[in-house]
Amino acid sequence: MKVGIIGIGNIGSILLKRFLQMESPLKLYVFNRSPQKLDPYRELGNVVCCSSGAEVCEQAKIVFLAVKPQDVSALFEQIKEVDFTGKVVVSTMAGISIKVIEEELNVEKVVRIMPNIPGMIGKGVTGVSFSSAVSKNERDLVLELLGAIGNTVEVKERDFAAVTALSGSGPAFIFVIVEALIDIGLKMG
Repeated sequence: MKVGIIGIGNIGSILLKRFLQMESPLKLYVFNRSPQKLDPYRELGNVVCCSSGAEVCEQAKIVFLAVKPQDVSALFEQIKEVDFTGKVVVSTMAGISIKVIEEELNVEKVVRIMPNIPGMIGKGVTGVSFSSAVSKNERDLVLELLGAIGNTVEVKERDFAAVTALSGSGPAFIFVIVEALIDIGLKMG
């Protein structure tokens, strides 16, 4: 299966690392606007470091858009000329609706996800919402990929703001609290 990831920041790198650990054979196409973030992956045989987001989209059947929402305009500008026929676009961008992605990229098959930090160790919980054009087979493929980072819960897109606040950010807040408790414990002896 040919899978693309645009954006190798926190979420994109979690996806990439976990996909590399999957048993099913994947060919991974990756792009990041800061190319040095791709250096650790350049020598891996099943990873192709691309020179643009458009190249990722042209090569992959399932494309993960893992950029920050504030970078969405630049991303859309870079990939808007790609023919997305038969491709599935999976977005991790908070606040960017399926409808916006469909309209901006002229794509029918869109999946919106909200992964979280425990996905680093395969223990995350990811909220997922599918556009109506995504087939059952494509849903199964996306869910299989997301299984690499933990469990998935299908939610209505209208509930994504709550999913983002609770699931997407919640574990990170807990980690901060736990770190503070550890620091206090160490200071107290």
